[in-house]
Amino acid sequence: MEHNSDTTDEWAITYALEYASPSADYARLQSTLATLTAHELITSRRVDEGTSEYTPTDAGRALLAGRATQLEAACDVAVGERIT
Repeated sequence: MEHNSDTTDEWAITYALEYASPSADYARLQSTLATLTAHELITSRRVDEGTSEYTPTDAGRALLAGRATQLEAACDVAVGERIT
């Protein structure tokens, strides 16, 4: 999912996941977001009664960077390259 800011609300995440994987659902997303928050990989901020925003923490960004490096090595592709 491409996004210009670090912060994304759960509806935008749900939409992107449903588009990419029709089997994704809101309940599973909520569970995953709660787990990521509990592990301090993201923070959440309530925007209004029905919407929260999620922002990766420094630890979350570091974990993603490490995983990207592992994926790069496994696929023999530089991070940021597009596979065609």
